Amino acid sequence: MTPNMRYVYVDTQYIHAFIFFNSIARPNEEKRFAKEQFNSILHRQDNFSLKIPMVAMGEIFNNIHRKDLTDQDNDDIIRQLLHMMSVDKVDIVPPKLECFEVTTDLLSRDNRLDNTDTLIVSQALCDPLSTYLLMKDQKVIRSAAIQDVNNELVENGTRLKPLNITPEIIKNK
Repeated sequence: MTPNMRYVYVDTQYIHAFIFFNSIARPNEEKRFAKEQFNSILHRQDNFSLKIPMVAMGEIFNNIHRKDLTDQDNDDIIRQLLHMMSVDKVDIVPPKLECFEVTTDLLSRDNRLDNTDTLIVSQALCDPLSTYLLMKDQKVIRSAAIQDVNNELVENGTRLKPLNITPEIIKNK
């Protein structure tokens, strides 16, 4: 581990915007923003490392098969996915047992949360070295239950500092 390394977990939406950007419909501002955020972290020269929860990759593969794509689109998507995975600062991470426990706890505290998003949040929370979770879902960002668990994990020494759940790390210029 590099000193001061910042581990950034990403929600499926950002990966989706990166690999599907030109393939599914015209890019809109939301997709453009998500792609810029993901791409800027992916290609930064400083101490960012991207952590992609395995469940997010599952969602991506599921979406590839559900979309009505041309052969050219499929080729472009696979090329983008391979490019993303070839960058040495990208790591696909499986959930640990405690992530499922945190997920269950969060879902019992806040019934508005989605199962998959909550597992992604839990993975970032359970990694004591994670700094950010790049996510746009306002239910997640504003969830009192998530903030409570985040603070509890810091107080009990599981996390070094609170996880920052935010839609934007790299400010647009």
